[in-house]
Amino acid sequence: MEKYEYNFTVDKIEMLLDGKKIAKLTLVRKSNDEIDLIKLFVDPEMRGKGIAGIFMEKVATYFKNKTITPICSYAYSWYKKHPEYSVKFPEDGPVCSLK
Repeated sequence: MEKYEYNFTVDKIEMLLDGKKIAKLTLVRKSNDEIDLIKLFVDPEMRGKGIAGIFMEKVATYFKNKTITPICSYAYSWYKKHPEYSVKFPEDGPVCSLK
């Protein structure tokens, strides 16, 4: 099993493998308890390996006591498949795609 590292900042979370950034989630903190997940990026070399799902599991666990709105289409569909995590779905659905 590979060991991933995560860098958390105010406006993004980065996922690293062997010191190399392999994924990034851009977010907007509306308050300390309200966070919009805006855009998920996975390095093209790492796509198709389950990285986005592993990353989202970490994000969901980290923010489990926050009000999350998944704007990003991948985050939106991931949360739809994981109802054990409570989120606030946007009325108009997701507005961005995995790139």
